[in-house]
Amino acid sequence: MNIGFDLDSILIDTPPFIPSEIIDKFYKEKVDHKLWYKVPVKISGLEKTIRIVSHSPFLRRPIMKNINFLRSISSGNKDKYFIVSGRFNFLKKRTDDIIKRYNFNKIFHSMYFNYDDEQPHLFKDRVIKKINLDIFVDDDLQLLEYLTARNSKIKFFWLNNKIDKKLKENLFAIKHIARIFN
Repeated sequence: MNIGFDLDSILIDTPPFIPSEIIDKFYKEKVDHKLWYKVPVKISGLEKTIRIVSHSPFLRRPIMKNINFLRSISSGNKDKYFIVSGRFNFLKKRTDDIIKRYNFNKIFHSMYFNYDDEQPHLFKDRVIKKINLDIFVDDDLQLLEYLTARNSKIKFFWLNNKIDKKLKENLFAIKHIARIFN
């Protein structure tokens, strides 16, 4: 099986004490009631600086329970694990540091990052199809709803820390990544 994971909020936490609604204001735009993200090349210097600072290692702690879980199941397992992250190019150095610090190259078969600054939902849709994923885990419900409508044979999991339940035919809410194997 090919299993993909987003990076932020799945393996690396969001800044503490900042509600997801605030984070969404920095990352998402309203464009004709469709899912759309603010691409860094189109944001102001101050907003870009805030986004860079918000990705500092002291604000973006590892989610060790998820990293350790994947480490424990990846050795000797026939499944292939992938990171498919919408992280933009301006975060490349910080992302490379994370990969080295947590030895992600020993867990993941391949890692895909949005370094061409595409819309994250379009980037993830393209990569998911390219690497033929069977399962994908993300924390962005709007993005997952977009992907489920275009990939009916893939199981999608929304990691949310609140509920475990089936949301749609191929979309499930889970509290811990271990639930993708149940």
